[in-house]
Amino acid sequence: MSLHPDHSLRPPSLLHRSLPVLESLWRGFPDNLFIVRCEPDDRFVVEAINPALERVLGRRSENVAGQALEQVIPPEQLASVQRHYRDCIAQRAPI
Repeated sequence: MSLHPDHSLRPPSLLHRSLPVLESLWRGFPDNLFIVRCEPDDRFVVEAINPALERVLGRRSENVAGQALEQVIPPEQLASVQRHYRDCIAQRAPI
């Protein structure tokens, strides 16, 4: 079941319609990027991954959208990524 029944609202499709420059950066940026939704139960849900991360994970963004972070990130990296996101929330800023 998809969390986004209207796929046109998913990032980066939304970026393409409203901010084409950001979509270009998203698609061409060489580092791994996520768009993650923070859930109230201290969980993170993947909304989208950029093409660089698709290549690393061997999975397409549309196939991971709506999945919990632990379903997407390899176990050996999960704790570090979760800690980083929690630090971002605590500081109310990207780090």
